[in-house]
Amino acid sequence: SAGFGVLRGASKPGMLLEILFVLETTSEQSIYVDRFLPNTPLRIVVDHTGKEVTDSYPVETFDKKLTAGSIDPLLDNEMIVETLLPDMIAAAKSIAAAHRKEEIARGMQRMNLTLNHEIERLYLLQQKNKNIRAEEIQIALDEQVTLVKLIQNAQIRMDAIQLILCQ
Repeated sequence: SAGFGVLRGASKPGMLLEILFVLETTSEQSIYVDRFLPNTPLRIVVDHTGKEVTDSYPVETFDKKLTAGSIDPLLDNEMIVETLLPDMIAAAKSIAAAHRKEEIARGMQRMNLTLNHEIERLYLLQQKNKNIRAEEIQIALDEQVTLVKLIQNAQIRMDAIQLILCQ
């Protein structure tokens, strides 16, 4: 979805671009990768220079202060449509890619912590209980390998975009 709004009373005039990305994995139902890396929204706000300003503009700011406006004058400006807007989108994508890496690292850490503990527990149980078969441990190891691939291959997708004129 796409939107446009005017932020009146901004500290300095300019343009902002708010993009909501979603980090998502392709999942096999039997694996439940979302235990470790659920679909994760990544909200990025960049100014007209491409600088990330997400922390300066929390969601509440836009919810309370954004008003409707006409985007037509901006769309009539070739420099905005052909240069500025694509540059802002590219900057937001680059920032989202960095956030993707951080989220993937956290997901990998959660998965490894959980599964390494489970695999270690199975090894210890096997030493005390001969009913714990090697196949059970191998299933856990195989699941871990599959989860590593799914988490590492998580992709970001642009879900919503909003252009904001600061006045």
